[in-house]
Amino acid sequence: MMLNPKILAIAVACLSAMLASSTGSACSFAHRKLTSAQTRQQARDDFKRASAVIDAVVVEPMKFGPDWKPGLTPIAYLKALKVWKGHVGQESVPVVYINSCDIGLKRKGERLRILLTGDGVFRADQGKNGGGIVDLTTYQAEIDRLVGRQRLPALFHFAGAIPTPTRKRNVR
Repeated sequence: MMLNPKILAIAVACLSAMLASSTGSACSFAHRKLTSAQTRQQARDDFKRASAVIDAVVVEPMKFGPDWKPGLTPIAYLKALKVWKGHVGQESVPVVYINSCDIGLKRKGERLRILLTGDGVFRADQGKNGGGIVDLTTYQAEIDRLVGRQRLPALFHFAGAIPTPTRKRNVR
């Protein structure tokens, strides 16, 4: 009998959520003003601890707010465009949201370079993707150096961050 990978991913994510601590908490970390050398070292440490580093596009975003159903764990499915480290499925990379320290991937079509932890079902932790680091440009440049290629301009934002709205011109 062949198991559907999406069903298996959802089952593992739900089990993980049930086994996780049930006490309420919010993820918080101070914005760290590090020297450039410290920022690069933090990027190297995060890269080393990551199970996978990929460039990807969100094909199925996580559901939050009114779209979220009680009892379900938000999961996004990514399509890997390039795998720099580790092993992931090319067509479907499940990324689960267990707590507020994880990155919420809410926008279909978002392109990102992201560091993941896990195996089969992954997590994208904010703190292991440059969250809280004031000099994100230096952090991202070090990750780019480690993978051996500068990221495309579309990947320069923090994964999951809602971009600043563009100003619309008056049309007459």
